[in-house]
Amino acid sequence: MTAPTPFGPLQFQLVLLRRMADHQPDLVEEARQELSASLADMREANRRWQAMVRAPRGGDRCGATARCSASRS
Repeated sequence: MTAPTPFGPLQFQLVLLRRMADHQPDLVEEARQELSASLADMREANRRWQAMVRAPRGGDRCGATARCSASRS
């Protein structure tokens, strides 16, 4: 099994584009083509980002999830 590629600036840009796609689809498509990224690349970057955000962490590092802020009260 090979190690996953690092989550770098390109993947982060793809996550942001994925989030923006509902509001500015034409701009997103143009930017995606400029980055030479496929729709599958955008989906994969978003999947990995969501997995990182929702991953269990030790201590009080919860990330930006609602259940973490609720558990602190």
